[in-house]
Parts: sequence; structure tokens; C-alpha cells
Amino acid sequence: MLWLQAAHTPEIIRELMRDAMWNEWVCVCGLALDGVAGEAAIAISTLHYLVVPGWSEDHGRYLAFMEALLVEALA
Repeated sequence: MLWLQAAHTPEIIRELMRDAMWNEWVCVCGLALDGVAGEAAIAISTLHYLVVPGWSEDHGRYLAFMEALLVEALA
């Protein structure tokens, strides 16, 4: 949903790219396709990175950041 909103609010992409997690998660793992295959890819990459110390905390922070951007865009 956030990517759909980014079409109307391009600042969303710039905000996401400023965060260190963009390089650690999106650039390394890629963007997932919509649907079951994309969800599976995200799950696999997330499990892979959970063994990296501190990554899960950063991931949780980034997810909250994305959710806040979405709420702001929908407001």
C-alpha cells in the first residue's frame, strides 16, 4: 500500500531511502512482488537476517517508520 501512495506522494520514497535499513533490507533483498510469492520472499529474507545482531530491532523500527509514512499519506 505504501508504494501505491508513493505515486501520489513521491516524498515517501525519499524518506525511505534516507534510512539505513533501505540499504540493509531493500537494496540487498530487493522489492517483493505482490502476493504469496512476495510474502514468501520477505519471510525468507527476514529469517535470514534475524541471525544478525541488532537487525530485528532495526527492522521493527523501519516497519513502524513505514507504517507512520502510510498513515501520514492517507491522512
